[in-house]
Amino acid sequence: MKQLKAIKLLLPVLLFAFTITQCDIQNSGVGSFDDATDKVPDFKVMPGAESVSVKVERNNDRGYFNIDLSNVGLESEILDGSYLGWCAHWSAPIDARGEVYDDVTLYSTRYDKNWNKLNYVLNNKVNYFRNIEGVSYREVQAVIWNLIDFKEFDIDENQIFDNLNREAFDAIMSDVKANGDSFQHGPGTAHAVFADMSIYETSGEPTQTVIIVDSGTAWGGDTDGEGTRFYSFFDMSGSSTQGIYVGAKFDQIGYITITPNNGTVTMSLAFTDNWQLDFDSEAIKIKGINDDAPIGWDPPSLAPGHFMEFRGDEMEFEVDAFDYYLIHLDVVQVE
Repeated sequence: MKQLKAIKLLLPVLLFAFTITQCDIQNSGVGSFDDATDKVPDFKVMPGAESVSVKVERNNDRGYFNIDLSNVGLESEILDGSYLGWCAHWSAPIDARGEVYDDVTLYSTRYDKNWNKLNYVLNNKVNYFRNIEGVSYREVQAVIWNLIDFKEFDIDENQIFDNLNREAFDAIMSDVKANGDSFQHGPGTAHAVFADMSIYETSGEPTQTVIIVDSGTAWGGDTDGEGTRFYSFFDMSGSSTQGIYVGAKFDQIGYITITPNNGTVTMSLAFTDNWQLDFDSEAIKIKGINDDAPIGWDPPSLAPGHFMEFRGDEMEFEVDAFDYYLIHLDVVQVE
């Protein structure tokens, strides 16, 4: 077990990538993940995620990568499925054309105060996109490089993005400097997960390790999932308005109302206490089940990205009618 002593001790293998190209791979000093983590005792391997498969594709919208995880153990704090990913460093290669990397180990930053600033950014990117003029994935990515700062990233010298908005970058950095250290994990908060892919080489160099954002996960419906990998589901034989729940303590953060139509239903979401959908075009993922299907659904088949029949990000939407619904929501709590 290995734990970081300070955020600037981040691993030499945590690298930036283009689609199988790189910015400044020469003399990068990139070593193996094990070599790096030897210098940071207690950095925690995520239980159940010692040998997962990671598919990497470019996003360049709300994140740098689209990451698909599979073969994650049931005991893990993360599920199989689709996530946004970010570059942890600005100068090393990776194949981001749908390449699948097997036998990858995941490392968690949950409850590790050394990662407060990074996790603060990941939890507040929704506010940045919505409230700071000119923010795109570029500015958020540049902030992440600046915070990690293994091979020093200077925003004025390392102009990776020709059209980076400096005012937006400065606004995010100002917020992080003022508030990042006080970040606290809570029900539904997102946190960084590092995926070690340095066992592979790209263009003759160790492949970068990417940051996967494990978003806050909430479930809609009052019926207990009874120990499966989802907390609850919506039984249409019950009330038309049921709760939205998040976290290990099953905290209620809102309501979902389902109104039957002719062969379809309208779903309406309402959140409380500053909770809202994550800023993602697939923040809502839904599967409908009819009475002839078993209620004790096999947990491995329920991972987001592998079982959902509907994806979206609207607060009110229409789907086909079923007897039961699994309603998976990516959520964040903002100040």
